[in-house]
Amino acid sequence: MHFKKKSQYNPETKRVDNYLTLVESFRDKDGRVRKRTVMTVGYQLNGLRQEDVRDVAKALTQKYDNRAYGKDLFGDDGFGHWNETVLAHAQALWAKMLDDGAIDAC
Repeated sequence: MHFKKKSQYNPETKRVDNYLTLVESFRDKDGRVRKRTVMTVGYQLNGLRQEDVRDVAKALTQKYDNRAYGKDLFGDDGFGHWNETVLAHAQALWAKMLDDGAIDAC
């Protein structure tokens, strides 16, 4: 998964900000690469460093890819190498994806 970035006017800050969507790449039955929007994040990650936004996407991808193993990938089981800011945002977005039914928990 990765964030797709689009610059657009943010009425809250009254300036142009990055509007983010979380996108998943996959192959269809014919083997063609496709993309689908998993969740609209909006302006929630504005103010973070660019590398932290990248790491939030990486943490969510890691959690998604390993969700069937039952580990708490955001905890202290060997996957907790993200900084506190990244972990907090990744946990909040993961909970939102589960609540919205954007992904299944497995």
